[in-house]
Amino acid sequence: MKIRRRDQLKIGLLASCLAIFFGMRAANALPTVSAATVDLEAAKTPKQQVNCQIKIVELPEVVAAGLDSSDPALLLGRVNDLLKQGRGKLIADTQLVVLSDREAFLDAQKDYNMVLQTLATTSTGPVPSATLSTIRAGIVLALKPTIQPDGSTVLETRLEWGSPVERERPNLPPDVYRLRLGSTQSLKSGQVYELGGFLNPFLSKGRTLGLVFITPRVESVGLRAAQAVAP
Repeated sequence: MKIRRRDQLKIGLLASCLAIFFGMRAANALPTVSAATVDLEAAKTPKQQVNCQIKIVELPEVVAAGLDSSDPALLLGRVNDLLKQGRGKLIADTQLVVLSDREAFLDAQKDYNMVLQTLATTSTGPVPSATLSTIRAGIVLALKPTIQPDGSTVLETRLEWGSPVERERPNLPPDVYRLRLGSTQSLKSGQVYELGGFLNPFLSKGRTLGLVFITPRVESVGLRAAQAVAP
């Protein structure tokens, strides 16, 4: 069948339009990215975490009376010297590493087990009886650091401090003195924060003062792992 000249021109024009149309669609199409490429790019971006160094001590009131608390860093150094001299009690010396805007906690409590002697009444008369009683007391510290754009850390802290109260009659279980508080502080990386001064006034052998030192340091994580898996 013979195609006329006019029809040939129409076919050629249609073919050109289709080529232009599909070419534009190909140019506007988004490039295909594999999941492995996305994971690798995300891994190359360093994440940040906060390393919170924590030291909790208990000092006799007579020893703590002469300490200057105006500079927490100097106070921590002086407290360390007192601990070396055996003039204080170290309750905890550790660190908590937590991602920004996440919570971590330290639970440093002790179970006080006591055997209480009583007299049980029976048909034959009083009979000595022993009962085991357990009381838990100590420190629970919760932290939530949030890293700011300038590299500082907003640190939210919640603290519960409990200690048993001594009684004159040893056959009775002690009460527990508890103190709860919370605070929010803006701290530079490496700045020492002193959360303390908790006086326990119920000890017959001498009152004690509790001190908590927290030093947050901002760290970057994830970059080394990305380098290890990168081709």
